[in-house]
Amino acid sequence: MKDCIENLKSFLSKQIPSFGYTDAASLMELLYYYYTQDNPVDSVMIRCHLEELSHCLEPLPYSAHEAVFTSAILLCAAHEKQGFLEGMKVGMRLFSELNEIKEAVPN
Repeated sequence: MKDCIENLKSFLSKQIPSFGYTDAASLMELLYYYYTQDNPVDSVMIRCHLEELSHCLEPLPYSAHEAVFTSAILLCAAHEKQGFLEGMKVGMRLFSELNEIKEAVPN
């Protein structure tokens, strides 16, 4: 059985997954993508901060304003994605540790 598992792991490691979303490099990233599609991160506070940023950038030429604003949005999106992925890892670790405790406790 161990050989079968190792052969399966080897086979899967050589396969290029197609997740149906070109930016997803893993199933966790795909989960992030679909989760944020159904649960967009938006709030009054976020909109207020974006408006404040926009006002601060008004004196800049349009191209510079757009470049800074776009960079800020991309930075926020990357931060959100990293937080989601790390949260998934922490959740999986917690699940694993709780199962270890459950298995160690006699019934």
